[in-house]
Amino acid sequence: MHTSKAPVSDRTDENIIHMNAIPYIDVTPPYFALYNLSVRNPESTEDSPTIVGYFRREQPVGPKSATSWCASEIARHAAILGSVAAAFSNPVKEKHYYLALDGTGELGRTPSSPELRGEARIISAAWEKRRVKCEIAALNPDGSLVAKLTIAYAVVTEPMLLMIVNPVPQEHVFGTPWQAGEPSPYEDPIQLRMVKMHSSEQATAIMSLHNRRNMAGHFSVVSAAPIAMLMSNGLMLCRKMLEDIPGKLWCDMRTRIRCQRMVVAGEMIELRAKKVWGPFYSHQVEFVDEEGKIFGVLDHLFKSVPAVEEKARL
Repeated sequence: MHTSKAPVSDRTDENIIHMNAIPYIDVTPPYFALYNLSVRNPESTEDSPTIVGYFRREQPVGPKSATSWCASEIARHAAILGSVAAAFSNPVKEKHYYLALDGTGELGRTPSSPELRGEARIISAAWEKRRVKCEIAALNPDGSLVAKLTIAYAVVTEPMLLMIVNPVPQEHVFGTPWQAGEPSPYEDPIQLRMVKMHSSEQATAIMSLHNRRNMAGHFSVVSAAPIAMLMSNGLMLCRKMLEDIPGKLWCDMRTRIRCQRMVVAGEMIELRAKKVWGPFYSHQVEFVDEEGKIFGVLDHLFKSVPAVEEKARL
């Protein structure tokens, strides 16, 4: 067992940072979009080191959103930063896959800048059980809180990853590799098809994942749909259920997503959304595979604000 720390740099050269982080988490651009990574308290014996990184907004928000960031995009960058924090503290200094299984988020009410700072630290780890949990804060440049997330990961090796992947015939997969300099597919991760509004309280849609290009950068050995992509599409379906309510804009307040397994290129999944009675506007989305099995659930709480309080888009 090696004892040297995973090389997380505080240099601002993005290529150097990418080269240092990627070998330990196997997440590459365009999905990996953190920069200026640094570590705080690397030698502390009382607290786990805090990994700091920055990220810029890529994904546009919908026309009835009262915030300037999508909750799922914040979750995307937070999940990657959490995996970097886990890789830094993992006593086995080699490549692992940090699979987000359960994530919760509380969204702050402060306006968001186009650039946010993330701070991630481990709050519990059971390396022998291949489990780690991280807390990640997303902050405005002035330090005000935008969101706080807690994400639980399964920590697996490459052979283990390949064993748990759901086999998909390759004829169901297409798409050319993403090339540096091309637009990021994560600027528009919505892949909903056959959207059906069954009532004001129920909706379904199909999410086709046949184009591996839409999952570019999320693992090199297999094209896997990031959990934040599932979240993006689930939230879009929920927002469609809110479109016909007049005079309202919508804020993300609280979210939780749980997934039992990875979704890989070639799969087609169904999203089943429903309104859940509770405070404000609560929705639940079930993710269903082609065999009819529910493998993931998203619970999300929206808050409405009058449309006259239209935000200043940053």
